[in-house]
Amino acid sequence: MVDNHMIHKGRWEASTRCCHLSPALEPVADPGREGGMAKRANKGRRNPYRPGQVLREPVFSDPGHNRRRVFAFVATIIPTFFAAWVAIFGAHLYFVDKLQAPPRAALPATAFAEQADAEGSTAFGVVPQDVCETSPYPTIVPRSNDPNLRVLPTETVFAFLPYLPETTYASLETGINAIDVLMPEWFRVTNAREGVVMLNREAEHQVFLKQVIDRSFPRVRVVPVVRVIHGSLPANGADWQTLVRLAEDLANLAVARGYYGLAIMPAGIESSEMQAFANLAALLDVALNAHGLRSHLLASVDSPLLNKHVLIEAMDLVIVKTFRDPWVGNPPEPLAANDWFNARARWAIETVGREKLVVMLGSFAVDWSRQAAAPERIPVADAFRRLAANGGKFDYPAEAGNLRMRYETPSGVAHEIWSLDAASLYNQLAVLSELELRQVGLWSLGFEDPSVWPILSVQLLNPENAARFIAEVDFSDFVGYEGSGPFQRLTRSAVIGKRLVSIDPESGLVSNQGFAPLPEPWGILRYGQPAPDTVAITFDDGPDPTHTAAILDVLSERDVTATFFVVGAHVLQSPEIVRRMLTEGHLVGSHTFLHPEIGDKPLLRTLFEVNALQRLLEVVTGRGTLLFRTPYGRSEGPMTGEDAAPMEVLENAGYVIVGSDVVPPDWLALDAQEIVDFVMKTLERSGGNVIVLHDGGGDRQATVDALGPLIDRLRADGYEIADLAAMLGISRDQAMPVAGGSFALLDQVSFGLLRAMSGLLIGLFWVLIAVGVVRSLVIVMLALGRRRHDPKAGIFAPPVTVVIPAFNEELTIIRCIDSVFASDYPSIRVIVVDDGSTDHTFERVRAHAARVPGILVFHEPNKGKPVALDAAYGSYGGIDTEIVVAIDADSMLARNAITLLSQHFADPAVGAVAGRVRVGNRRGLLTKLQALEYLTAQSIDRRAFERLNSILVVPGAIGAWRTRAVREAGLYSADTVTEDADLTVSVIRAGYRVVYEDRAYAVTEAPETVRQFLGQRLRWSFGMLQTAFKHIAGAARQRLFVGWVALPDLLVVGFGFSILAPLVDLILIGTLLDLAVDSVVGRPERVVDVRPHLLFGYALLPLMDVVLILVAMRLDRSESLGLLLLFPVQRFFYRQLMYFSALRAMFRAATGNMTRWGHLKRTGHARLSKSN
Repeated sequence: MVDNHMIHKGRWEASTRCCHLSPALEPVADPGREGGMAKRANKGRRNPYRPGQVLREPVFSDPGHNRRRVFAFVATIIPTFFAAWVAIFGAHLYFVDKLQAPPRAALPATAFAEQADAEGSTAFGVVPQDVCETSPYPTIVPRSNDPNLRVLPTETVFAFLPYLPETTYASLETGINAIDVLMPEWFRVTNAREGVVMLNREAEHQVFLKQVIDRSFPRVRVVPVVRVIHGSLPANGADWQTLVRLAEDLANLAVARGYYGLAIMPAGIESSEMQAFANLAALLDVALNAHGLRSHLLASVDSPLLNKHVLIEAMDLVIVKTFRDPWVGNPPEPLAANDWFNARARWAIETVGREKLVVMLGSFAVDWSRQAAAPERIPVADAFRRLAANGGKFDYPAEAGNLRMRYETPSGVAHEIWSLDAASLYNQLAVLSELELRQVGLWSLGFEDPSVWPILSVQLLNPENAARFIAEVDFSDFVGYEGSGPFQRLTRSAVIGKRLVSIDPESGLVSNQGFAPLPEPWGILRYGQPAPDTVAITFDDGPDPTHTAAILDVLSERDVTATFFVVGAHVLQSPEIVRRMLTEGHLVGSHTFLHPEIGDKPLLRTLFEVNALQRLLEVVTGRGTLLFRTPYGRSEGPMTGEDAAPMEVLENAGYVIVGSDVVPPDWLALDAQEIVDFVMKTLERSGGNVIVLHDGGGDRQATVDALGPLIDRLRADGYEIADLAAMLGISRDQAMPVAGGSFALLDQVSFGLLRAMSGLLIGLFWVLIAVGVVRSLVIVMLALGRRRHDPKAGIFAPPVTVVIPAFNEELTIIRCIDSVFASDYPSIRVIVVDDGSTDHTFERVRAHAARVPGILVFHEPNKGKPVALDAAYGSYGGIDTEIVVAIDADSMLARNAITLLSQHFADPAVGAVAGRVRVGNRRGLLTKLQALEYLTAQSIDRRAFERLNSILVVPGAIGAWRTRAVREAGLYSADTVTEDADLTVSVIRAGYRVVYEDRAYAVTEAPETVRQFLGQRLRWSFGMLQTAFKHIAGAARQRLFVGWVALPDLLVVGFGFSILAPLVDLILIGTLLDLAVDSVVGRPERVVDVRPHLLFGYALLPLMDVVLILVAMRLDRSESLGLLLLFPVQRFFYRQLMYFSALRAMFRAATGNMTRWGHLKRTGHARLSKSN
């Protein structure tokens, strides 16, 4: 039996027995030199490794701080130069001279008058005489408690949403909070026998509408409108079965889509069709009510349908349009004059009843002119645009209560506009309040005066707050157009106006109004209309090295010139393609540098996008460009103020903005014939002059295949193919002026660096992928090819000393010792080296040693783990066994662990055996992620590197050492903070083998908080970096695999990947986010090249990681497959912590900021069980 001794503060405290040390294993005087035992052990065999002197300072130590000062200098100089370059080059990109525009004669004169200065003026109108010019609001003297001066809130607000124009979504988003029931125009009946026609819900503006509606559901009820077209129904109500089937189909559609109900509306129905319409409406009411849905009749106040009392009684609600709807032959007149509206509203209440009636109020304008056969219904905002653009005048006849505008075009055509604006709507609400009607509607979204929304939302409306609510008139989200042609020019910027109203003190109604300044929306002129049979072929989103080159070949074969709107990022990658475009006579236009949706970007970003590309084109081709097309632009042009605002910046920079007439969706899965058919049908149906195809941003092979047949078809049908310069009436040199300037060298160098950096990143990306994949495959093959160790138990069982260094381990040390003595190994002695603990570790072990024989305990001043372990070997001569098992104080050994480890030492070539470490405190996500990491690192890496005798770490938690090998390697060294790794490599270099015993395991306590984890991994990473730098050169000179394979692998994969791998993850995350945004906003095409081989490259590394985990689980069947579910978190969260720790370690190595052996605060949560 081994005697029990305790050492306290350097003095022996002996028990009644004596301790005997083997003379053959006396501690050497200098563990850094090869002692006599090592010489005798090496006698007669070649040992190329001689430890020699211990290093004076730890690896990377910088006592004089010289390296830190150099690093600080470099870290200051490089960012300073970089910041200076960014500042100079950035300023050069943001602040450029205006482009040299073509001669004014080449461009059309605007159809609009120059915008007048509206600040502080009331130009263009007849100013009401009773408006005080010194106050923004009129003086109002209401009669207190007069019900006429109180407008009660409406209970329900309906809103009609027409299918067109596309700008309706902007109005819906503005007014959605005031709307209770939305009535979108989604269905039509054009032939009752053919059923209902659903309008295209996949159109871009309809997709936006759906997003707004979904956000407000279920508060806003949706009641789609079914417009029944003239001629669609059987005369006099015949063909009853057709009507029944149509009504049932509509009801089923409403049920399937979750609508609140349906509204049926006649459109041009003649008297012979009235009965059939009434029958259909009644049948629809029955069908809807059967499913618990509501029926709505939507008709004009003058419609004969309102006289069909049976129909009115049947419908759940009747929505009456109380405004005129002028048509051919109607003279200019108020749309809902005060007396006319009052009379119609009272009649509607009498006819329908208050409970069932919804009064639909108009908010739109109608423009009459001598030249037009029929009056034109226009938005209120467009009425003000026309008024301002032509210097017209307005007035507000009190008897009408509608706004009237008059103007004359430059060609002498007189126009008269009547408008229902917010003032008119307030008056009508006041009348309806007096009539105690609480259900109103608004006709129609996209045409309304935006000032109506505040007064539809307010809880209590009186003349005073009404004047305040309707005072601001903001048309900045509306864009009005004039002219025709493929080019667009901003003629007017939006102006927020102020409405000044006069209130009749008797009635409480608005009696007059003026504006100071006059509100205006954005105005855009379309121009450059060529002959109808002239078309230009243009391409967006290139250049692409494959598809654009093929397109240029087709164009060259057919002698056609085209215009390419290029993306700067792609020009940077393929400048030779752009140079070829110009060489072959094509035009190049700007499509921004990074292809953002510029409408929602700051104006400075827009400047950067166009200026950066302009400078790049000048570097690549020696020419600039005047032509610009907006990314993700709609064929009609900007639809909202957000989209129109960048035009001001672009025009100030001198660009000619090009629109798009015919845009086949070649970014979708169309084949070549479908692309050709789309273009030709659009030209035949709608006309147009500019065809837009896409040569970049994805797989454009279908576009390449379609181009030749399209050109042939266009020529066969008599179309002339011209370029945009010809359509503008300018020369090619004017469209693409020769570059000049004093910063050409700066541009050339800067873009050259950017291209080189881009190429370097792409190259590093593929190198990273290749190295990662090849390494994973090699590691897996080596691990699977490893021969399983199967020593026969009981044959080799020499005495074993278990050494346990401890520092403040009072929670775990006794369990650790007990797990050792619970081993099935026959001869064990335990040495505990207390490294200056400040808790009760030493006292607890000493008390335990008094009860349990076979324990030696030493107490040393705190000098770190390496010194504590060396003390066990040398200072006290406590080790007299051939085998030493070293474990941490929180480890708990499996019962057969020591037996399995010791069997390997029957082979004299084995110097150390690494056991397997399991996480024993799997209480949270972080500890489970560490368990997953341990699984692959041990089951795969250690098995693989054992084949090459290149295991880098015999873990401190469980490892066995041949005492002789440790002494020959120089004992534990303080050169690194990972003394286990340092000693492992030293043992290999001393001529021994290090093997792995996967069946011998210990459980240990892993960090439970991120802070603890980062502290531990900083020490590990820094120590492994120290170990690599200490041994790599010597091991390589010895021609050991550890020097040629394992340590370079550590530096490349463990540390090099820490710099590069996050870039791959960021690229992947950015790409996925970009794709997600595209899917949400419905962008028509992608420009960032997400090609299959790139996506495959992105997926390879995670795929190989999954393979490694599966192989590890196959080799270690004790682990649950549930750990695999943590892989996404490991990949995108845990691994980033590992990268961060490696980067911190490299930074400390570079600056000489040393990391010391630390201590993990124990919780005592680790448990030894089969689940570990």
